[in-house]
Amino acid sequence: MKEPILIVGASARAAAFSALRGGFAPRCADMFADADLQEQAEACCVADYPAGLIEVARSCPPSAWLYTGALENHPRLVDRLAAFGALLGNPGPVLRRVRDPRALHPALRRAGLLSPRCSSQPNELPSDGTWLVKPRRSAGGKDIAAWRGQSLAGRGKRAWYFQERIEGQAIAAVYLADGHRAQFIGATEQLLGKAWGAPAEFSYAGSVGPLPLTPAEQATCERIGVTLAAAFGLRGLFGVDALRNAAGIWPVEVNPRYPASAEVLERTSGVSLVAAHVAACRGAFDDAPGRASSAGGRIAGKLIVYATADGEAAPPFVAQLMSQRGDDRLLPLVADVPRPGTLRAGWPLCTLLAAGAGRHEVLDQLTRRARDLQAALR
Repeated sequence: MKEPILIVGASARAAAFSALRGGFAPRCADMFADADLQEQAEACCVADYPAGLIEVARSCPPSAWLYTGALENHPRLVDRLAAFGALLGNPGPVLRRVRDPRALHPALRRAGLLSPRCSSQPNELPSDGTWLVKPRRSAGGKDIAAWRGQSLAGRGKRAWYFQERIEGQAIAAVYLADGHRAQFIGATEQLLGKAWGAPAEFSYAGSVGPLPLTPAEQATCERIGVTLAAAFGLRGLFGVDALRNAAGIWPVEVNPRYPASAEVLERTSGVSLVAAHVAACRGAFDDAPGRASSAGGRIAGKLIVYATADGEAAPPFVAQLMSQRGDDRLLPLVADVPRPGTLRAGWPLCTLLAAGAGRHEVLDQLTRRARDLQAALR
């Protein structure tokens, strides 16, 4: 009998499919309860997100649980949820420290790693776009902007911090940790901004990988993981968003949970990173599946297709998306298929996935299919 596991977060689908491939029986609660997720697992849509997750956890049979994206911004809620089952991941105190730039960046610098300058106040900072203003509770690049002296009214000054803008290629590294040690799983190129169909300049649109690294870059990525695991006691999967340029690799933020780019690495390797995450959190770090390297030089990618105008996900359109998923429903070509209902401009419509012999082949597949989907909505 498969072990039940509860998965909660803004979107549970990718982690749930990884859990299914790893031999678990996931129950899920997120903001969408997408049609393809409901076909494969128990799933409910939490209208009062994230506070409504408490009632979900209370009503479910006790089981181990893990969280996905954006819940790291709610450490108090994570600790409350831990009262209902064994947490497979990082508790509130770890989240508060590793998500605090005042703790993160000094830890990186002490280890001799590159790290952008940060400030809590804009008073003496240039307002020419060479610094970024970032929300302390960030997810998917939402609300990040170039600092040009704009008003921060609405959320309060303490809700923001300022980070030196580093030019370079946006990448994401994925790690597995046991509270002391870390294993570098792999890295991907991040697709960000309006050039990839996202609603804002720094919004996350997708990933392509695994990313080829030089020996020096590989060693740096390994050092980043070891440094963070030891400094913050990280457990299980975590991701690091970074910039890559001629000076090296600059970590800018840590995502201490199953990261969005994980399923791209899983697609080329056959590894269930949720199974690895569970093993590491339960003390079997050395027995967890190994590095998610590319099999046969294959590259994989994902691209989130965002709605460009208000509209309707009509039943025929949803059925069309469901029919395009391919033969392997746990390694689909189309995922995060919405239930029939209203769409708003800027909302994610679905996720496209592809694999091929190289980056350009994969990106060509994804962008062509995205154009076809947008045309079908008109």
